[in-house]
Amino acid sequence: MNNCKRINSIGLIAICCINILVIFRSVYWLYQYNFTELLFLYKHPNIILIVDAILGSFGLLMLVLLYRKIIGSKLFLMVIFMIWGIVITSFFLS
Repeated sequence: MNNCKRINSIGLIAICCINILVIFRSVYWLYQYNFTELLFLYKHPNIILIVDAILGSFGLLMLVLLYRKIIGSKLFLMVIFMIWGIVITSFFLS
């Protein structure tokens, strides 16, 4: 049983890190596009980057709700994979 808790905690830490990376990537590119004098060959639309940052924040909120046992693990995984799917498709389709 202890090994199962360890695997679950490692998975939650990995999900937390991925959501934090999504937020940092979006905020970093928003800063680079709007507040530096760099020229880019291609820019993602600002609305896509803002939505990605909001979805990453929502993913962290879901992680906190799972940790406090307010939501179940099935709902958590469905929402997280849906969020990651939206982020990945918005990255490739924009």
